[in-house]
Amino acid sequence: MYATQITIHVCEIAESAKECLQNSPYQAVRGILCEGNQGVLFLRGHLSSFHYKQVAQETVAGVQGVNQVVNEIEVDYQTSE
Repeated sequence: MYATQITIHVCEIAESAKECLQNSPYQAVRGILCEGNQGVLFLRGHLSSFHYKQVAQETVAGVQGVNQVVNEIEVDYQTSE
């Protein structure tokens, strides 16, 4: 049962982070993928600027249960917003 509680908590963190991104005024960050693992949130995807990469990171940094954000977003200047 303990493992199930951890799994649910990890999913809740990732879902909360995804919700924050989807509610962002920056449309570009709304499609970023979020995965959580024991307080560490991983961001993955492609954005068109380092500015948007930083916006995504700052948007999820305050989510309850997130101790660290690992920003694996790739910047591709050819990506449309």
